Amino acid sequence: MAGESTILDTAFDNVAGVNFQPYQVAVVDATNSGTIVTAATTPGGALAQPLGVVYDKAKLDASNNPVANSGANIRLLGIARVVANGAITPGAFVSVSGTNGRVQAQTQAGAGVQPKPVLGIALNQAGAAGDRIVVLLTPGVQY
Repeated sequence: MAGESTILDTAFDNVAGVNFQPYQVAVVDATNSGTIVTAATTPGGALAQPLGVVYDKAKLDASNNPVANSGANIRLLGIARVVANGAITPGAFVSVSGTNGRVQAQTQAGAGVQPKPVLGIALNQAGAAGDRIVVLLTPGVQY
């Protein structure tokens, strides 16, 4: 099969009523997750620990406001399309660039510097902010 393939997409609760967009990076919503609810939200800032990539648009009510407690499918493993926040070369590790859920190229931490969490490895090139690229997801990796 040519093109994108998935290994694992999982539904997460959108408790906070985030206006999720396709190809946006999501993080665990620690505030709203508990023993029964597993929630996701948008990153609070650059270099947040990524959960995966949203593949749904947020469900909206009649006033075009995100519906709190609705669900969102998030790709946790495999290959995912994401939105770049700037130029990225193929083979670069990518991390969360900010609260917009886009990705940026991540440079390797130097000696004695805490490694940064990454989403995965860019498989193709982004020339500018807004370009969509394909990333091999590598959950839990730091670089």
